Amino acid sequence: MSKFEGISDADLKAELDRRAEEKRQRFIYPESPVGWWRVTTEGDCEGKSVTNLGTHYGHICEIALGLAGAAYYALDFHEAPEPAYTTAPRDCAVISAMNLANIASNTINEIEMKKLAAFFGPGWRVTPGNSYQSIKVSKV
Repeated sequence: MSKFEGISDADLKAELDRRAEEKRQRFIYPESPVGWWRVTTEGDCEGKSVTNLGTHYGHICEIALGLAGAAYYALDFHEAPEPAYTTAPRDCAVISAMNLANIASNTINEIEMKKLAAFFGPGWRVTPGNSYQSIKVSKV
């Protein structure tokens, strides 16, 4: 004796269709493809570990293109809250200028300082830092 005895094929198909539609409706898309995303990828071929690729802001597809080389099999996106500063912002910060400008000497001269100030734009004060090829930036 079958559990489906007395149920027509049409009724059974209708019930299966209803359940499939209910399952499709449970899949919740994020509000927007643009936002803060925590991105991970498998850390090995067996999926036993996960590698965290960081929290990124932007369109999922743009982030995916930027991180494509870091994916093991696929990138996994999780909505993330906007990260907060771990400490209160300070009045000034020291930045290494080595990777921002092609500076040949150990110290940054006045011309290079003006170019860096123009690079950062209005509203920022740029002064020499105390360490090798560094600058101090602060809001004007």
